[in-house]
Amino acid sequence: MTIDAFNPDGMISINTRGKVETLTPDQLVHVDYAYCRTVHAAQGWTAQEAIWAPGNNPGKEQTYVALSRAKTELEIVTTNRQGLGLSAERSRGQENAQDLVIIEPAFSAERDAELLVLQRDVKAWLKQDHPESPDPEMGKDLQWQVRYLSEQRSDLKVSCREQQQEFEEMEPERTLFNWGGERPEVIEAKRQLLEESKQQLGYVEGTWQQLQGQLQDWQKEMDVYQQWDKDPQTQLMREKVEQLQDPDVQERLQQLQLAYGLYANCVKVLNRFGVYEEGIRVFQGQRYRFESEGQHLRLFRQGDEQPIFQTMDMRQLGGILEVQQLDVRPDDYQQIGSGVRLLERQIRQSIQREGPSLVR
Repeated sequence: MTIDAFNPDGMISINTRGKVETLTPDQLVHVDYAYCRTVHAAQGWTAQEAIWAPGNNPGKEQTYVALSRAKTELEIVTTNRQGLGLSAERSRGQENAQDLVIIEPAFSAERDAELLVLQRDVKAWLKQDHPESPDPEMGKDLQWQVRYLSEQRSDLKVSCREQQQEFEEMEPERTLFNWGGERPEVIEAKRQLLEESKQQLGYVEGTWQQLQGQLQDWQKEMDVYQQWDKDPQTQLMREKVEQLQDPDVQERLQQLQLAYGLYANCVKVLNRFGVYEEGIRVFQGQRYRFESEGQHLRLFRQGDEQPIFQTMDMRQLGGILEVQQLDVRPDDYQQIGSGVRLLERQIRQSIQREGPSLVR
């Protein structure tokens, strides 16, 4: 809608896609600037710059419209880049009402992408250096010892002052000319007692300072740990660790790990023995049939019409190796893995005998 004119009679002329209407100001009270619009409403519209905030699963058609609106710059705001890349590959042009009823499987390509990102983030976080929690019992023991020695130190200081004062107030030593003086052995005993008290005070003082330093170091470590422990990023990563430890998640990640390894082995077989049949790279073995078509890879067990393993490799487009079918038995992994290892050994032996070749 565009405002064409403000008429002398107070009416406002507006143009809506070529249709001109006249309205009163009261009828336009809720009209505001069109800062944003839906992708459907933006078809045929062009701007110098645009910002697109896609929702869940926009599909190939909506993605094309959104990406082609801006002339110079387009910014995409999304919380799931990999999920967006996967969704942009799928057409939603033939959807009906039933298709809009979302019944999410236990695991989907989007969910697998989230799990792989979760696993990567947790592994990277666990490799980082994290402060360890100091032993709380050690802290309690240090606090008790410092407090006990502090009291003993104070008592010894008082005792040393009193003994020093008594020693200084003693009568001079008894001599031939001073029969009223103190006996020498009493003075010597007093002096030795004072010296022992000073030595004990020095020992307690040194031990107290040493333990005080250990307590300060322990407290610094505890402060660093508590600060790290209460950090929102630490709390978030601990939640991710708990999510990763879920048995269902661990089982699915193990399946994905096996699937990635199987995919790599299938590609090696096709690269070595595959031939093109009507645009599809194929290798027919005694037990398995391998097929590769663009980003799609399929593995058939001899005698089965449906693939036991089917993937779509979206990694070059920012996605993942999307596992669409995984009905592989342990003996299948073993048979194909053994075959690939034998193939690699034969290639190495051939290179050692004849040297590397540029042809298959």
